Amino acid sequence: ASQPAAAASAAPAKPAGAVNTITLSIVGDKEHGTIFAAAAVDVKDGESALELLKRVTRSNKIQMEYQGAKSFAYVEGIDNLYEFDQGPESGWIYKVNGEVPGKGAGSYTLQPGDTVEWLYTLDMGKDVGAEVQ
Repeated sequence: ASQPAAAASAAPAKPAGAVNTITLSIVGDKEHGTIFAAAAVDVKDGESALELLKRVTRSNKIQMEYQGAKSFAYVEGIDNLYEFDQGPESGWIYKVNGEVPGKGAGSYTLQPGDTVEWLYTLDMGKDVGAEVQ
């Protein structure tokens, strides 16, 4: 079947079937394992990493608790796994495209195509390949 020609525009062409999705995963400690296996989820325009996490955990009935807002927001617990549960340097961090952004999840705006990983660290990120400043 032939496809109708797309209207010419200055924007780069998206691959066929591309939608505004990011790949999200949530991985806990050894006990919890993978809480949310990597999957493509829709991202809303201007949505932050925290807003997306809130929406996905809510729609999948995964417990999630955070404090603060915007750049001061941080995730305390996911799936009843909390910061400090596994020692004084344990807690949740996030990576976007393999890097730890230098800003809070509440102020990090996602772009379609991003890969976001929420990871539970036992030692401030070193065990999950992230150096947190």
